[in-house]
Amino acid sequence: MRIIKPAALRRGDTIGIVAPSTFVLDEKSYQRGVDRLGSLGFKVREGRTLGLKKGYMAGSDEERSSDIMAMFSDPTVKAIVCLVGGTCANRLLDRLDYSTIAANPKIFTGLSDITHLHLAFLSQAHLMSLHHLDLLFGFGGEANNPAIEYGINLFTSLTTRTTPLGKIPAYSDWEVWREGAAEGRLVGGWLPALGCLADTPYWPKVGNTVLFWEVIDSEIHDIDMILTTLRLKGVFEKVRGMLIGKTPGCEEREFAGLAPSIRELVTEITQPYSFPILANLDFGHVDENMPLPEGLLACMDTSDKSVSLLESFVLSDA
Repeated sequence: MRIIKPAALRRGDTIGIVAPSTFVLDEKSYQRGVDRLGSLGFKVREGRTLGLKKGYMAGSDEERSSDIMAMFSDPTVKAIVCLVGGTCANRLLDRLDYSTIAANPKIFTGLSDITHLHLAFLSQAHLMSLHHLDLLFGFGGEANNPAIEYGINLFTSLTTRTTPLGKIPAYSDWEVWREGAAEGRLVGGWLPALGCLADTPYWPKVGNTVLFWEVIDSEIHDIDMILTTLRLKGVFEKVRGMLIGKTPGCEEREFAGLAPSIRELVTEITQPYSFPILANLDFGHVDENMPLPEGLLACMDTSDKSVSLLESFVLSDA
């Protein structure tokens, strides 16, 4: 698959804000996010969905998909930041014009429910997008929080430089769950979205992969069901390494005292494949977030607990 990369950001560029899932949950966080983008030297353009509400969504499916397409079609917008996640981004996948997205490649960043869009962009438009910061909890995180600054500094390095980022610095102590080294293209995100899109036209077919995932507030038996579904659908056949992020609030309640740990569960389900596994990495529904570009060639090595990005995420627009 030929993969399309976006152009690098420059000071003074305009960043569009869209709400593909949920509406503004916290006005103070929203304003902090806008102000922080400004302090980094960027202009901000608010999408039409930011003032909309329809149930738990930021407007109708048509309004949200149209907002995304308007940002991709606008030549003055150089990057797109998603407001926040939610539960309904998958409703947009068959409403987007992927040929227009491919013809206007831009940095597109977000996480959680936004994983649906990342995988669709890579599979349908061949666009490399960024599983990383959103506006509310990424750029809009509390000031003087070292974990927030960790992610923002990495975002700036990744999106403004046309050289490979190389080894991603660890913010916390990463764990080795199965030893080894691997190289492949990054594919992943929020675990429920991976289970939703596996074996659909929206799952990227990029060859050997380093699969990454994170999850929040899920019971162990639910994680079991999704990982087993990925196995049954053949996803692990192309996986050469696995990266697991933070899993806050994931404990068994329905079968309390009977479920294995997440580590025991993961190593059991993936045992036939023997690929290396690093866990407790700095991404997910937490303050600290490392950038993981969908489709980018990366390597992992448990001997030094490292993850390295082997190519640039952005290209020069010169």
